[in-house]
Amino acid sequence: MMVSLVIIPKLTSSEVMALSYFSIKQDLISDCSFVASLAVSVQYEKKFNKHLVTSIIYPQNNKGEPVYNPCGKYMVRFHLNGVWRKVIIDDYLPVDRHNRLLCSATTNKNEIWVSLLEKAYMKVMGGYDFPGSNSTVDLHALTGWIPELLTLHHSDTPFDKDKEFDRMFERFHLGHVLITVATPTLSTEDEERSGLVSSHAYALLDMRKISGHKLIMLKNPWSHLEWKGNFSDHDSTNWTPELVKALNYDPKLQVDIDNGVFWIDYNSLCKCYSKFNFYLNWNPSLFDYTTVIHNTWSARQGPVKDLYNLGDNPQYCLRINCKKKASVWVLLTRHITERQDFAVNRVFITLFVYKNGGHRQ
Repeated sequence: MMVSLVIIPKLTSSEVMALSYFSIKQDLISDCSFVASLAVSVQYEKKFNKHLVTSIIYPQNNKGEPVYNPCGKYMVRFHLNGVWRKVIIDDYLPVDRHNRLLCSATTNKNEIWVSLLEKAYMKVMGGYDFPGSNSTVDLHALTGWIPELLTLHHSDTPFDKDKEFDRMFERFHLGHVLITVATPTLSTEDEERSGLVSSHAYALLDMRKISGHKLIMLKNPWSHLEWKGNFSDHDSTNWTPELVKALNYDPKLQVDIDNGVFWIDYNSLCKCYSKFNFYLNWNPSLFDYTTVIHNTWSARQGPVKDLYNLGDNPQYCLRINCKKKASVWVLLTRHITERQDFAVNRVFITLFVYKNGGHRQ
């Protein structure tokens, strides 16, 4: 049943700007990656006092902050299929027979921005029966920030866990990167023992290095169920007075509160969960030179002939005149034209890179 949420009075700028990742909560829709993306974006806005997701909701006041529309019509700006696009929605939201919201929202009944953003994204992605995604895709749509997947243990590339933590730690506190993490497939026994959810996205809210420990603060989009291992609320061994003071954390108080926010040590992730992934989205302002190319390529023509000849595939030549060492990032974005494009992922794209003017060696 669909009814208008007349119980929610306004979407004023003061209410939207009173952002809190604690209050964001996923409900029935299987979009943990999207809700985790919202949480890290909110944390970024509060920490660096810069608009990120609140600036993509319209109408807005003269400060660029979203405001309530008494007509019930809103526009959300997403970065989709390579460009910024507008998505028009109304304020009708799914509820049960007791008028309880069935979509993601905040615990503050005066805020509907989470529900509006989710509705707009679900409209683009085929509806509320969302099959799931990953946070780099969702964050790229929300912010336009450049995605990177970091796998803890890769068969081809050795993983330097300390180097990667230091890289994320430095850039995270500079505001250069938004980070979410995803658990691998876990058995029911592992879920019960660890407190982690199988194949689930978590928002990374903080990173600390204290007394030789590397700690990460995560939020479960469900706003409940927390880590039970080292540095959990029930861990009476590792929580020293020094750590408690440095993090302004009271384990005894947290034992009675299950809000889905918890600390976990980086070493536990690396040791116990070999397929644990970090999803990183980088601020586009870090890239001094950017070129965007849009092209079409018939899937019927290219992949069918790939076994015999790559000549039918799009080919480009990149020339760089640089006097010092530099990195080149190439982002491939396959356009979503129907729901099956991401629900089943039946078509993929691959990049082949050749040096020496593109000649094979």
